[in-house]
Amino acid sequence: MPKDRTSNCSEEKEAVPRKRAAFVFGGVVVGLLLIVILVAGVGLYEVEGTSMSGSYAPGDMLLVENLSLWISGGPERFDCVVIDDPDKPGAEMLKRVVGLPSERIELDRGALIVDGKPVEMPESVHGAASVGPVSTGSGYFVVGDNLEHSRDSRRFGMVARNHLAGRVLMTLSRAKPGSVPGRIEDANSNDEALRGDEAPKEQK
Repeated sequence: MPKDRTSNCSEEKEAVPRKRAAFVFGGVVVGLLLIVILVAGVGLYEVEGTSMSGSYAPGDMLLVENLSLWISGGPERFDCVVIDDPDKPGAEMLKRVVGLPSERIELDRGALIVDGKPVEMPESVHGAASVGPVSTGSGYFVVGDNLEHSRDSRRFGMVARNHLAGRVLMTLSRAKPGSVPGRIEDANSNDEALRGDEAPKEQK
């Protein structure tokens, strides 16, 4: 039987609008995703330094967002966060939250004690550092996973909510240094930490 050319042309005409609709729909989806990313404050960061060794290494590429911090009112215990470096304006640091507002925090040879009760640390946190007890006030007590080589709340005190730049969402890849626009300095330091009941500073 001869082919029905009229039928074939009709099917081709119907296929074109469908392809256009699919293309437009795909564009809308991509656009919405970009808007979500912008609103959520998602950014790419590259780790520098070794104070978070055990979880992250120099050159790791991290996806960081701040939307959840605003929705929940702040990070949860053991979240990894990017904070403003209190000693270097414009710089940022990668740390782990171990103390929440209105708590009394103590480190006893690497063991975490909150309000007099022991709280198990993540396995990635290592070192035998001791400090406190200290009161967090309205801020957050942060440390590096590499306790013996980290400049953190033991030196500069509590971190105020408005100095939290974002929460680590995921590790994208083990990237080569220099390949990511944002950098987290994650500096090391053996400077003297807070001891006993010294009044901790808090970033304003």
